[in-house]
This record gives sequence, structure tokens and C-alpha cells, in this order.
Amino acid sequence: MRDESAGLARAGEFLDQLFLESHKPIRDLAITPILLSLTCAVFHETGKFYSKRSKLYKKGLKLLLEKWNKPREIERDEIYVNLSVEQKLKLLSYLAVKKFEQTQYVLFEQTEIEGYIAEFLGIGQPESRAVLRAMEAKDGLLIQRAEEVWSFSHLTFQEYLVATWFGKHSSVECLAKHFIKQHWREVYLLASEIIDTPQDAVHFIKKSKEIIDISFLTPNLQEFLMGLYQKAEKSKSLLKRGVIRAFYFDISFLKTIHTVEIIEDGKFTPAWFNLPGSNFATLLGDFKLTLLLTHSIDICFDFGFISYNPLEEAFGDVCKLSQINTKDDLGLDLILANLLIILMSFTTDYAELSSRDVYRKVSSTILKAIQILSNTELANELKEFCLELANDINIIKTSKNKFQSWFQIQAPIKVEELKNLLKKYRDFNWNWNWTEDQFDLQIKYYEANILLVECLNINEVVSEEFKDQIKDELLLPNTATIGRSPF
Repeated sequence: MRDESAGLARAGEFLDQLFLESHKPIRDLAITPILLSLTCAVFHETGKFYSKRSKLYKKGLKLLLEKWNKPREIERDEIYVNLSVEQKLKLLSYLAVKKFEQTQYVLFEQTEIEGYIAEFLGIGQPESRAVLRAMEAKDGLLIQRAEEVWSFSHLTFQEYLVATWFGKHSSVECLAKHFIKQHWREVYLLASEIIDTPQDAVHFIKKSKEIIDISFLTPNLQEFLMGLYQKAEKSKSLLKRGVIRAFYFDISFLKTIHTVEIIEDGKFTPAWFNLPGSNFATLLGDFKLTLLLTHSIDICFDFGFISYNPLEEAFGDVCKLSQINTKDDLGLDLILANLLIILMSFTTDYAELSSRDVYRKVSSTILKAIQILSNTELANELKEFCLELANDINIIKTSKNKFQSWFQIQAPIKVEELKNLLKKYRDFNWNWNWTEDQFDLQIKYYEANILLVECLNINEVVSEEFKDQIKDELLLPNTATIGRSPF
């Protein structure tokens, strides 16, 4: 009873501390079973919380290596038993990185992993087999998945060990060469916490950015980046040029709606969220890169967005158009871009699927947007377009049949007209005819830049001045350098 009472008291203490407002980062961290288990184990041992994953893994793995083998009655392997905790961690990191650099980066053949152990410890194959069995039995970090097939017990451990290898035992230049490989993402975020000298951290960021810049030199993407550069240079916004380029990159994803058709219930219907290799709803809605670069801009996420489920209501109640600053070019273009997307989206069968409440909200949102635009310094031709559009919407807004008919017949004409006006007066020169491969490359480039900024934001040893410099150089075409016009 005494042990049970003590355990309950300790658990209560853990929960009380975990739910303190100051420990919100720890709650966010402990959202997976493996991280929650480590958090509990470390707290039980030390009475402390670690809000950084790298510190949690470091302390947690040391605890596992020191304690997991104590209650187990196993045949001890002298070679492995005599290794210090630091040597064991270095061996595990070596194994992790050897596999992670391969195309198939999770499963080891038994002869393969035995070879790596032998190579690292300078021993023969028979001895390495005994070491492997001891590692499985004593620590539980390596497990046998099938006959002669091995892996780390959790991918999270492998990623941390890879990051540790490059942060402590190898060069950051070797780490940077993998930057655009998707399965390395968590490794880079962890490495950004682990690399603890300013010189290495600066070198890592610079080399990573260099890898991004030289990996995406296709003509269509470079032309797109040049358009972003020109748009940002002409913008009247007071925000930094890098933030402005990121904003228009984020807006560019709006143009991809229903460019591909998919089969649904035996019929061809518009694919609302069809960016290859990515979640269109996320890219459409969160302006992630823009908000990673600045906290001085408010973006109305819910204006003009199409819900994935046609029965859901994505308009009206959540729209706060008044929050958008139309005195800034970015706010003005956000409303115009989303107005275009509404028109594009409802030219399809989506209008037929809409409930009465949805089409009323759509009509209300369009009219509210036009009212705001009428009080701005838009070009007269754009204002005239908006007034004509408002007249049409006022006629159809009370009838679902009129709504459907107008969007199927008249809206496609309005879409092309608005595209041309945006290109003429707002420099919206989007490429509407990219292939899926070209879109996929754009997304990979975008995600690589997001990762770079996240690594910058995580790192605590580089200066704010250096961080600002890198952020100001993002999303530039290869011919546009800082301080020099490409023309």
C-alpha cells in the first residue's frame, strides 16, 4: 500500500507540473506514446522536464542504457558490457547513420548490421554477432523484426542518433548534403538543437541553403521565383522583401485548385485538394512560410476556402475580412486571390452539391469582399469588374437554381476576366499550365525552405543578425542577389 500510495503521489506530481502553463511546450512534445514514455521515465528519475526533444532523447537513452539491463538475467557479452554509455551511444549512432544514408533506411540485414558493428569495434564477425544479441537483450534499442532482419525499436531513436552522429562525430557539411531528402527532416530539426557552436551552426545553415539553391534550377521554377522577386520589389508593403516573397509564394498555391479531376463514386469530379505529394488543405490554409518569417502580419485563413467535404460550411461564420489590412499590398492581394478562387471553385459541380446555407454564405462573402475592395486604391478597371460582379451576385443570391446556373455559365467567363486583370494591374503572373512534376518540384522547394527557417528558429547559438540575413535571402532566383537588380 505504501508503494502504491507513493506511486500515486508521484503520478499526481507529474500531472500537476505537466499541466502548468509554463510547461505547455512539454505537453506539445509528449503527444506520441514514445515521447510520453520517455518524459515519464526521465521525470521519474530526475524530477525534471525537458522541453527540447534532443535533451529528452539524450537523457532518456542514457537512462535506458544504464538501467534496462539491470533486472534481466542474460548471458553477458564481455565486449559490449565493457563499453561505457558514451561508447554505446556512439556505436548506436554509427549504426543509425550507416543505414539512414541508404535508400532503404530502416531495416538491416543481419550480416549487414554485424558488419557495421565489426567495423566500428574492430572485431570479427562472430564477435559482432554476440555484441548484436547483447544489444538486443540489454538495451532494447535494436530489435529483430524477422529472421535475420533488424531495426531500431523506434524510428525516432534512429533519427536522434543520426543527428547526434553528425552534430558530435562528423562534419555538418556531410549532414547538409542530405537537406532536400524528405525522410531527413526530423534529423535536421534535432541537429539544429544539438549543434552547439556558432561556427558549426552558421556553416550548417549556409551549406543547407546552398544545397536548396543548387537543387532547384529548373527554368520554370526559376521563372516563378523571378516573378516573386519582381512582385516583392514593386510592393508598397513595409514588410521585409523576404517576407513579401514568402507571402506571394503562399498565395500561389491557391491557383492550383481543381486542375486535376479524380474519380469519385464512379464519376469524374473536381479534385479540390490535388497538389501532388502534399496536403493542399494545409498549404492553402496556413501560410506557414510567411508566418514563420514574421509575427507582424495578420492573415485571415478562412476567407474563400473550400471545405474538403462539400457538406461542411467553410464560409461566413468564420470570415473576418475586416481584419485584413487593405492599405497594404499584401492584404489587398489576399482578398483578390481568394475572390478568384471562390469563382473558380464554384464553376464546377461543387455548386450543385452546395446546401442553401452554403451558397448564401458564399454570396455574402463575395459581396463583403467587394465592398471592402471598393474603398481601396484599386485600378478603375478592377473596381468596375467588382461592381459588375456584385450586381450579378445580388441577382442570384436568393435562389439556389440561379446560383448554380450562374456559376456554371457565367463564372468561367468572370474567372478568365479576373485572371487577366490581376496579371495586368497586380502582377499576378501565375503559370496555370504546370505539370504535376513541376508542381511537385515547387512543393519540395517550398518545404525545404520551411525546414531551413525552422532550423534557424530552433538554433540558439547563431546571432539574430545572421538569422535575419538568411531569411532575407530566401526564395530568390539564382540571378537575383542581395543589393543588386537582376535587370
